[in-house]
Amino acid sequence: MSNTTVTTTDIPKLTHDPSTYAGWRAAIEVALQLADCWNAALGLDREPNRARWIDRAPGATGTVTARNARAGSAMPEVSETVSGNAMTAEEKKEWEKWQKRESKAQGMLKASVSLAIKLDLDDLKSAADMWAYCEHLHALNIVENQREVRRKLYSLDLDDDATSEEMAAHVELFSRLIMDARLVGIQHTSHERASMFVGTILGQSYRPVIAEINAVAEKDRDWPLVLSKYNAESARRKARPLTRSTAPRGGAILATSGQPRITREAAERGRKER
Repeated sequence: MSNTTVTTTDIPKLTHDPSTYAGWRAAIEVALQLADCWNAALGLDREPNRARWIDRAPGATGTVTARNARAGSAMPEVSETVSGNAMTAEEKKEWEKWQKRESKAQGMLKASVSLAIKLDLDDLKSAADMWAYCEHLHALNIVENQREVRRKLYSLDLDDDATSEEMAAHVELFSRLIMDARLVGIQHTSHERASMFVGTILGQSYRPVIAEINAVAEKDRDWPLVLSKYNAESARRKARPLTRSTAPRGGAILATSGQPRITREAAERGRKER
C-alpha cells in the first residue's frame, strides 16, 4: 500500500453546477488512486469474507441477512462469513485493511463535494454507491455538449512560428479537450486522436514533422508516435527558436506522394463508422 499522504484540499468541489464536474472528476480520480482506494470507489474492491448467498461454502450454516449498514462499519459476524465460521486472525487483518480503503474512499468523496451533495451521499452505504451518484449527477452526454467539444477541437490551430512553450501549451489544450470529449460520451482511439492532432499543425514549418509521421506505416501512426515526433520538433525549437513571421499563414501538404492523407475529417469519419 502506498504511504503517500493525500488530501482533498486542492480538489475542486463538485456542486450542482455542471461546469464543476470535469475538474472534480480528473482530480478526485488521481487522489483516490494515490490513496489506494480507487477500486473501492469503482466497486471492484469487495469486502473480504462477507458471504453472499451465491458464494457460501458447502455445508455452511446460518442465514445471511441483508445489511442496511454502512460498508466497513462492522466486521462480518459468524453467520455472515463465507465459511460460516468465525474469522481467523489473518482474515481479520485483511478485513481491516479493506475497511481502511473503503472508509478513506467514502471520506474523500464526501470531502470533495458541496454540502448539498454531501447530504445525499450521507444516505448511501458504500464508496461505490457514492461514486455512482456523483458520476451520474450531471447529464453531460447531451448533443449540445458534444457539439461544443467538437467545435473546440476542430478550431484548434497552432501558429506556424510557435515557440517550444507555445507548442507545449497547444498539446496540453488538445489533451484537455480530448478528456472533455470523453466526459460527454465521445470516445477516440489512439489513431483517431493522432489524426485529429496532426490536423491542428498545418503550418508550413511543420511539414518536416508531418513528413516523418507519414513515413511510418499507417497502422503505427498512433498517439504516442505522433506525440514523440511533435515533441522532438518542440525540442528543436527550444534549442533553435524560429524567427517570428508576419507572412500570411498557410496550410501544409499533409501526406507524401502515394500515402493516405491524415486529416481531421478522416478521423471524424472513422469515429462515426465505428
